[in-house]
Amino acid sequence: MAKNTTSAPTLNRRSFVAAGVAASACLASGCAPEAKVDTGKEASYAQQGAYEGGLANTSLNDGEWKFMECNKGCGGGCVNMALVKDGKVVRTKTDSSHEDSLEHPQFRGCLRGRCAAELDFGPDRLTYPVKRKHWSPDDPHGELRGQDEWERISWDEALDIVADQLKKVYTTYGPRAVFYPWDQRNDRTPVLDACGGYIASWDTQSFGSYLMDLAQLGLPEVAYGGLGTVNDRFDIIENAQTIVLYAQDPAWSAIAFAAWNLRAAKDKGARFVCVGPFCNASANAFDADWVPVFPGTDTAFMLGVIFEMLRLDEEEGGIIDWDFLHKYCIGFDDESMPQDATCELHESGAVLPEGPGACPWRAPAGAFVDGSILPHLREGLGAA
Repeated sequence: MAKNTTSAPTLNRRSFVAAGVAASACLASGCAPEAKVDTGKEASYAQQGAYEGGLANTSLNDGEWKFMECNKGCGGGCVNMALVKDGKVVRTKTDSSHEDSLEHPQFRGCLRGRCAAELDFGPDRLTYPVKRKHWSPDDPHGELRGQDEWERISWDEALDIVADQLKKVYTTYGPRAVFYPWDQRNDRTPVLDACGGYIASWDTQSFGSYLMDLAQLGLPEVAYGGLGTVNDRFDIIENAQTIVLYAQDPAWSAIAFAAWNLRAAKDKGARFVCVGPFCNASANAFDADWVPVFPGTDTAFMLGVIFEMLRLDEEEGGIIDWDFLHKYCIGFDDESMPQDATCELHESGAVLPEGPGACPWRAPAGAFVDGSILPHLREGLGAA
């Protein structure tokens, strides 16, 4: 049998991601190995827990540890530190100031923060604009993708190309042809707003219709200019019985302690329900019951839930906590309407087809909720 041999390890983006996935799987199964220390080589692995960024020709004390800004767009403020030698980052690590515990958790950086040195100093980083040699706006030569050479262009030329092509899309197809996923600081959205608007979403969320009725539905305002938030309060670990992930995927994309706290709540017996177009990573991680909905039906789904709650409460009882609604909510039914209200329209009357002031577009809202939601309502998920 041939003997496999390996040369000095190299690290590129593909191998980094592959190694990260494998390492995460090992850690999750409790079989994380001790980090290798090879004192016979100049480049060696660091001691357990102190090394994040690949082989480096330096020891843990050869240089200066400095706090490093994690500018990956999340605002989590996690601890990331860099070992700087001769003006270059040679190692990175996260919070090691104290032992990690539920009462005093470490502020650990995620993979995006830990690979900051690779992103900033890696050989694949582009520091100037380039375009395909035979590409032009009028004759892009799509058949040469992956084969054509790259040539450097000026920033002015690059910006002109982007601006001209964006204006062409707006002129030819309109604003609905422009999809802009999200931007934490909304740096670019004013430009797109001035051009005529765009289609926006974050993960599976859409905000076009959702934002219109969230106040009437008793839902919180959406933070960060349209991004949903995750309740990651520590008391959720002790007090939560049922946690609803409404188009949320904290195990995949949330900052700070959201997924960590939710996992602790799961370990203490909390039940999870995931509402969204697909069964995402969090639904799998927390063994959630999945309630599928079509994209863009956020408001219709919530109105449908209200419709089903009212119907089931009338038929079976015990679905709606009316004392809670009348004490803490305004405008849900006749009894909770404010005395100085200038109209008689309330939420339940608008949702029910036979209710006073029912809106034609709201009447069929119950059709958006199929039988999959009924067991959750009966078990208390819908109790308001």
